[in-house]
Amino acid sequence: MEKSKRYVVKKVAAAALAVLLVMMGFVLRSRTADAAEEKVGEIVYDNTFKMADYWSADGAKTAPVKEGYVFGGWYQKTDTGFAALKAIAEDAYAKFVPAYVLSVKSQIEKSAEDGTAASTFLRLVTTVDSTEYRNIGFDIWLNNTKQLENLPVITKVYSSLNNDEGSIVPGTEFGQASAKFAVLKLTQIASVNYQKIIYVRPYWTTLDGTRAEGLARYIRVEDGFTANHYISVPINLLEGKTIAAGILELSYAEYKDVLEVAVDDKGKYKIDAGRVLPEMEYYVDIATGTIKIIGNAVNVDEYKQAESMYASVRFRVKDGVNEEELPDSFTFTIKEGSFCDWQDEFVDEVKAWDYQY
Repeated sequence: MEKSKRYVVKKVAAAALAVLLVMMGFVLRSRTADAAEEKVGEIVYDNTFKMADYWSADGAKTAPVKEGYVFGGWYQKTDTGFAALKAIAEDAYAKFVPAYVLSVKSQIEKSAEDGTAASTFLRLVTTVDSTEYRNIGFDIWLNNTKQLENLPVITKVYSSLNNDEGSIVPGTEFGQASAKFAVLKLTQIASVNYQKIIYVRPYWTTLDGTRAEGLARYIRVEDGFTANHYISVPINLLEGKTIAAGILELSYAEYKDVLEVAVDDKGKYKIDAGRVLPEMEYYVDIATGTIKIIGNAVNVDEYKQAESMYASVRFRVKDGVNEEELPDSFTFTIKEGSFCDWQDEFVDEVKAWDYQY
């Protein structure tokens, strides 16, 4: 059975063309449909999750999951609403916020044309729905292998930020439930790292001490350089902290006249097909305007456990295309199908079936 997802990239000014993405389709395994829920705006409080089930005897805490949401802590109902808990309680409600709240956007600034390390920085931006968290932060890997150490946790949040077009607010840039921005600024980025893959996974720690991870994505510093005219499209490959092995197809057929898949100086397509399964492969069919990403999960059963996983595809606006010729938004359709325990010979069979050499 095939599933389709739609990713929309809005048209913006050239300075921000590479980084504005409305990410949809975060999928997690959910509880049964008869859950007793109460909603406050887009925030969900669910009392079918038992707090004791997520607290071990040694004090370790795990976060419950709910489809389309990120865990935001344990709460108790009061006469005036819900109050955050720091200690275990039988009548606790699990708070869930929309997944877009704890997602990642980026701002890249090259303040001098020399592109020196001192003049270039990467600003990572996520949001919170309230200030009832201990801290928020980012896990970062460089080139899929080296995890950056000693990154600061964030304890200060902002109601607005400034960009090239003026002041922006969380509710507009992320979604209605986003109340405050949280920002991490990486400086002293050497030019040799501009093209390298940066994998970013946001997290927050709730008042009771539970760490909850949000929507990760791939970023490259060069994505934000205006002259590149890049549009970076992250694709969520997770289902309940497992990776589905198989075929995923992204279609850009309706935009073939204005967009092309970006390539590096060696002619290789700029597609990042996986940190956890580095053997994943991709194939670009320019004639049909499709990209197939194949999860060649050798020696893995139907799913492989993982903390986070994203693929990312970089398009660029074709030379000679003016901004006025671009549509107001780009809608990319994702199809998933044929998921199974992949073997080498079956991958070869799929290649021959899908492509004419």
